Amino acid sequence: MERVNKQKGTMKTIKLISATAMLLMLAACANEDTSKDNGTIGQDKALTTFTSGDEPSSRTSMDRTATGEGKFFWTVDDNIWVNNGGTSESSSSSSITGKTDYAKFYFASTFPDGSYPVTYTGKNSTLSNEVTIAAAQTQSAPNNTDHFATSGDCGTATAKGANNKFTFKLRHQAAYICIQPRCENAALGANIYLTKIVVTSNNDIAGTYDLTSTGLTPKSSGTKTITLTTQGAGTDPGFRLNNTTTDITRNGSYLVIAPGTHTLKIDCYLKDPTTEVEGFISQTVSTTFAVNTVTDITANLTPTDYGSPLYCQWDATIPYTNGFANEYNPAAHTYPAQASNLCKDCPNINQAMWYIERGNPSWDADLLWSQWNHLYKSGIWLKKSSEISGFTDATAPNGIDYRVNAPYLWNGIQATPNPTRPTDTTGYFFLPSAGYWIFDTLHEVGTVGQYWTSSTLNRSSVIPAVLVFYQGVIRVFEQNPLLGGRTWTVR
Repeated sequence: MERVNKQKGTMKTIKLISATAMLLMLAACANEDTSKDNGTIGQDKALTTFTSGDEPSSRTSMDRTATGEGKFFWTVDDNIWVNNGGTSESSSSSSITGKTDYAKFYFASTFPDGSYPVTYTGKNSTLSNEVTIAAAQTQSAPNNTDHFATSGDCGTATAKGANNKFTFKLRHQAAYICIQPRCENAALGANIYLTKIVVTSNNDIAGTYDLTSTGLTPKSSGTKTITLTTQGAGTDPGFRLNNTTTDITRNGSYLVIAPGTHTLKIDCYLKDPTTEVEGFISQTVSTTFAVNTVTDITANLTPTDYGSPLYCQWDATIPYTNGFANEYNPAAHTYPAQASNLCKDCPNINQAMWYIERGNPSWDADLLWSQWNHLYKSGIWLKKSSEISGFTDATAPNGIDYRVNAPYLWNGIQATPNPTRPTDTTGYFFLPSAGYWIFDTLHEVGTVGQYWTSSTLNRSSVIPAVLVFYQGVIRVFEQNPLLGGRTWTVR
């Protein structure tokens, strides 16, 4: 969770943009509007015309070039509703032929009064007073809000005028979130994509609502979860994450939500097409998501990198460096001598047994991590040595020093890990399921972890002890020194 929000030492950055501030930032749009007072369809004389005002909030989709800047637009198939003497009428046509910052809506009826309630309930809406904030939303490109009109965007206004010509300024009644992801590992970011964002709230944020001039009222029980699918260009499975700093033009992602005070768990899903690994990084945000407001939330999507692992044959002098190195020298090791080269700082066999017997081992199937610029997941949590009462290198928990009194450990000494990560991992450390090498091939990354100890076992030939884990089992046993395992240290 910490990794998601961290930006220049700050746990999370949330920027609230009020409706007033947004209007000031977008005021430049007004000048363009006022020059288009005649519309584009030559039917004003025959029909009653409702013209969107020159305020930026009168538009229904938004373009932004940077945080806090933007421009709203009407899009094709947008329509409005006008309450004419108790009967709501939908516009029969409009001046909209593409993305436009100015629109005229046409009605066949006459409107004799000086003011009328106006509602906007989304693209191709069929009801004037009902809005559905979608639990499933799809964004077609980075920093694009075309989906607002089908995801629950809505608004109200009072149109004023006479002689079949009225103007209105739409006030949006939904709230909006802009997720702004980054990956601070540039080499990894070039290989991964943002495929979706799942937002889960402590209360309802989507569903069907009654729309009135005072805002949105739930019609029935809604949903606490919204999933935004991010569609990548071409064959890309999602938005690219090749930015180390926030850049909404690269991957700004928008959701429409019900306004209110919410505590949101935000899961950003990443995918690496090369490793075919997909998983999520989470953060939690609690704030008030105000009507007619965009809330910017940054997300640091940088998994912990284990990109410089020391895979090696037991106590070799040279590690594997993304490849095979046959460096084990049996002549350099005799029982009961301990490791003196790459494995000399690994926990000894006694310490390894403390971890598996008293370290509350807990399997984590979801935690993302990286190595060699690619994405992987899963591993095991173990209590730090400082959190294990009685922890010592001299003996195992049963009082035996296995460095000099080791029995046969073909089947090993094992435990069953908890199936999920600890609720609080503060006093724990994580070992990734980084696999193992057999000669020149890396096996079972994301499934198995194999970590050397510094200890040998009592045999005519030297046999090292190893810590191995996978889902459902963690154990210490004897292993062929020619296999490529990983080094680690006492934590």
